[in-house]
Amino acid sequence: FAPAFGALIHFYDLDDRIDGDWSEFYASDPALTLAAVATFDPKEGEGAFRRALGLAAGERRLEAKANAFLAAARALAGLARRADGWLRGLEGAARRSPDGAAAQLRGELVAELAEPLTALAAYARGAGQRQALAGVLGGGLDLGLEELDGVWGLSASPPDSSIFWGETEAERIAHALPALAGILEDLLGGFDQLRRRALELLPQALEAGDHRPQSALYVAFARLFQKAQATLNTFDRRYVDFYYRRVLDETPRGPVADRLYLAFSLAEQEGVLSASVPRGTLFPAGEDAGGQEILYAATSDLVVTRAKLERVRTLRALLQEGSAAGSAAPSQLLASEVVFHEAPSPWPTFGPEAPGLSATEVTEPATLGLALASPYLLLTGGKRRIELTFSYRLAQEVPQRVLREVLRRRLRLALSGEEGWFSPPRFKVRVDEPASTFTLSARLAPEAPAVTPLGAEGALPNPAPELPTLTLRLDQEPLRAEGGEVYPLAVLSGMGVEKIGLTVQVEDLPDLVLESTDGELDATSVFLPFGGSPAVGSFLALRHRELFVKKLTGLSVGIRWFDLPPNEDGFTGYYKDYVVGLDGEISPTTLFDNRSFQGSFRVRNPGSWSLAESSLPTENGASQALLAGSEAVYLFRAGSDCGTEVPEACGPLCPESTFRQFLLRRHRVPAWYDPEESALELTLTAPPYAFGADLYTQNVLYWVLQDVAKVEKELGASRRGRGFRWEEGSGLNPGELAGSPISSPGPASPQRPLRSVPAPRAFPEQPAVVYPNEPWIPQAEGVRVGYEAGVTLTPGEEGEEGELFHLLPFGGYEVLAAGTGGEATLLPEVDAEGQLLLGFSGLEEPQTLSLLFEMAAFAGNGGEGAPTPLWSVLAPEGWQALPSREILLDGTGGLQQTGILALALPGLAPSGSRTVPGDLAWLRASVKAGAGLFPETAGIVPHVLSAERVLNGAAPVGPLPAGTITSSVEELPEIASVSQPLASFGGRPAETPPLFETRVGERLRHKDRGILAWDVERLVLERF
Repeated sequence: FAPAFGALIHFYDLDDRIDGDWSEFYASDPALTLAAVATFDPKEGEGAFRRALGLAAGERRLEAKANAFLAAARALAGLARRADGWLRGLEGAARRSPDGAAAQLRGELVAELAEPLTALAAYARGAGQRQALAGVLGGGLDLGLEELDGVWGLSASPPDSSIFWGETEAERIAHALPALAGILEDLLGGFDQLRRRALELLPQALEAGDHRPQSALYVAFARLFQKAQATLNTFDRRYVDFYYRRVLDETPRGPVADRLYLAFSLAEQEGVLSASVPRGTLFPAGEDAGGQEILYAATSDLVVTRAKLERVRTLRALLQEGSAAGSAAPSQLLASEVVFHEAPSPWPTFGPEAPGLSATEVTEPATLGLALASPYLLLTGGKRRIELTFSYRLAQEVPQRVLREVLRRRLRLALSGEEGWFSPPRFKVRVDEPASTFTLSARLAPEAPAVTPLGAEGALPNPAPELPTLTLRLDQEPLRAEGGEVYPLAVLSGMGVEKIGLTVQVEDLPDLVLESTDGELDATSVFLPFGGSPAVGSFLALRHRELFVKKLTGLSVGIRWFDLPPNEDGFTGYYKDYVVGLDGEISPTTLFDNRSFQGSFRVRNPGSWSLAESSLPTENGASQALLAGSEAVYLFRAGSDCGTEVPEACGPLCPESTFRQFLLRRHRVPAWYDPEESALELTLTAPPYAFGADLYTQNVLYWVLQDVAKVEKELGASRRGRGFRWEEGSGLNPGELAGSPISSPGPASPQRPLRSVPAPRAFPEQPAVVYPNEPWIPQAEGVRVGYEAGVTLTPGEEGEEGELFHLLPFGGYEVLAAGTGGEATLLPEVDAEGQLLLGFSGLEEPQTLSLLFEMAAFAGNGGEGAPTPLWSVLAPEGWQALPSREILLDGTGGLQQTGILALALPGLAPSGSRTVPGDLAWLRASVKAGAGLFPETAGIVPHVLSAERVLNGAAPVGPLPAGTITSSVEELPEIASVSQPLASFGGRPAETPPLFETRVGERLRHKDRGILAWDVERLVLERF
């Protein structure tokens, strides 16, 4: 401005003609040159260059492209001439004062700008070369740089055409543009450095005493104008100040104290159960910039207890896409375990919407299912079959095929055993839609583990440790069915179950304990089932706990006999020579046949079942009643059909006798009953002479005497020279034997061996002596037992025959209870979309628990429409809602913002509930819908109060960083530590005049009524 202004002030000669002006004085004054450098704004030249550069890059016509390139280069040359003018203006002063401000800036001017100007001059000369732009520009770029001061050294720079490369001149121009842009950046950087340096040197130049009068007059005028200008510029502010303060009576706001949260922990001392922090307790936070102590005072009382947050869990129910909250069954239920770190990342307050692993949470499908514990499931071995029949009612219409696929592919069946839980290789599903039943059946091979009460802890809960247990757990993974994706939980959720039938079948029950009249038997080898001397009343007893802990509906016993008589007519032929009965008389009928041997089964010490009184079936349909509580049977099977209960009287014997036609009676088990003392007993009941041991001697004597009589008859008819003689060791002769009665041997008449001795003149053919077979003693290779048992369990009914449970997330369970319609649900009901579970230790005593919830910034709709969480405590009987009066303080606004939540809790004993097992007491916040309308939680800290800064003249400058406060001014007895989990908030210094004017001006516009978005923004910013 100064040189242009000086050109308007002329010198006149004696003829009153213009003879020069003052521009030379202003252009050569170092102070005015420094001022020009300090206030120079290169935007005009920069804008011209960038416009030309854009045209040169975008033009396709060579001539237009070349003209734009030339314009860009001339814009750079204009900046160069401006710098050259400064250089010339400082030249005279620099010569007069080599150490002055002018000399310093002149040197820096050359140092900053000589290099880019030299490059510009070299490129301008190189553009006229043949391999560059000679064809379109002719003799090169005429930028007038030769007129610049020689100190720049531009004339010495050789032509440089390296930036112009390419096949065509258009390509060469395009490739040269980045080089020109680089020169501009160098010039702008140099101008910026020179501007800052000129501002530093300007005061020194103004104070120098070597200004020419013309320049001094201009400087004096400028300074006087500045004073008037400053006064005039305060008019609008003074007017505003008058209106705001005097007319509107507004005043600047004073400082506002900031607040913060402090957490406390109890000293680990015996007998210390709680400690108090009184309201007004002071906490030091260092000193402010003025050296004054910063103090914060507690705004409320706090009782610190031993309560400690140990675990954080969440449950999140997901709805199928397109379903409104509360209008459809959940598609999945996700369980999360929050992992604590020193600096944990925020987690979704009511759980994430997808399974996975994050820095803070481990999320997976929750455990949901059904458990059945019953003595009927005690299956120690053999071939086993388990069948469950459910009478069901669906909450929604589901195709039968979809239901079958979900049951078959997404139910996981497990059984308890000594080594833990195990699963059968497969199970079958049958759905009977008309009857509204479905059946699950599984088979266990003999080598499969025994089903017993659980002997080891496993991943699944064990609701009845004393009973064998079957669990059905739902796999929530969706499956493809009916051309779409099906969520198993959505299908089975709400399914009503009226009753559950359990049926078990066992073949070849192992580890039987066998006992006979002679004592316990070893079943690993051939044994005598009725003892060594079987008689009527001899017995074979079978013991096994599994048989007597259930009420049987079917029973089979098989005995594999050893060394049976091999003849084709069985016992009829084997005992055909037994003709003398117990009375010593010849029996008019056959003493033995295959039906002669009979027995009866009975239960010794009956408990849950016994055998009904039955009679022995006969061939003609008649029957013979036996003892009460026993069931008559034929001991052996004979003939072509070994499966019939009535053997053929004369026929080959079967190697095994199987008894199936039992009539079973079920009983209520008395409280004192011990199944270990029960046994299934097979007693020999017929014939009265058992297997013939008492008949053997008499029948031998009978046949011997028959032989003697025959011999005597033969002797009387013999010829001379032929005969037969008897010798007897005791001296008896045949005549004595012939007169002896037939009787059993005794001590007075011992049995004596007889032998025939041929005489020198004997009969040509001696008659053979007939001896009866020795009595057959029963021997067996083994005993097989099979049975069938069943029970029907109804939800809500307690009984000795079994219990039903729901499997809950996190290893919990609950008794299956019947609803209003007399039915329960197959799976636990999901009654909340989101649940936040907090596990604490130290809540045994009633207390007020203060929790700080640190909520992260919410990117959603600000919680609009979010429901109020329902707080509950876990009691032995389940979750119990806290009354609203016991929620003493909710500074979180329903978990929508960071704040303190204070709850009045009853005493909560750990391990008091099966819903969430373990040694912790649990609190729960739940929402039935809208779980996604809450911000994430960054941390939960117990035993927290708020404290406010004490304003003692020093206004808060900024938030107090977290962790600053670690102690109190006065010692707090039995308090182990004090910590500041978060930075302070809400503080504000006293309002400055600019802030005061801005606030009142905005107030005048929106008038405290938010109509436009701008108004709402200002209202919010004013308060926060």
